[in-house]
Amino acid sequence: MNNSLLLSSESVARALISQSEGLGPRLLNRLFEEVDSALALFETPREVYSLEVDGLGEKRSKQLFKNLKNWNLQAAEDKLRAKNIGVLSAVDELYPSLLAETYSPPIALFYRGDPTLLNAVTVAIVGTRSCTKNGRKIAAELARGLAKLGINVASGMAGGIDAAAHSGALEAGNTTAVL
Repeated sequence: MNNSLLLSSESVARALISQSEGLGPRLLNRLFEEVDSALALFETPREVYSLEVDGLGEKRSKQLFKNLKNWNLQAAEDKLRAKNIGVLSAVDELYPSLLAETYSPPIALFYRGDPTLLNAVTVAIVGTRSCTKNGRKIAAELARGLAKLGINVASGMAGGIDAAAHSGALEAGNTTAVL
């Protein structure tokens, strides 16, 4: 298991910028194509006003400029490190390749645990929270069997089927919770 904490300043910068109101993943991806790096925006926030990014506009530029001036990148990194939370963005080798190919991939993924599982062969097991005893048993057995084969089991951390799948997978291998 690889529990290394990945916190590149570029990915943390992208994660912070993604918190700006009105900036969705598609607009942010266009923005990041126009700049050398998200870090560069923190170093020279006024550059936001000279960017010609479709959809950014004056209102969003002003808000982003304000955020860039007020956010403390080092404090954000320190807080994530203290909580043992890693961040991946499209610039990181471990950012899930299939996710990167989607129409509107997330700007940043926050994780705890082994980030290599994000690119592992994975089967999702999800279901109802109010399941039968037999449903829980089958979900756990299925997950355990998959984990024994080296297949990562993903679920949503809810009670019922999801919880049974996580428990079964942990008995024999790995599991990934998606929130």
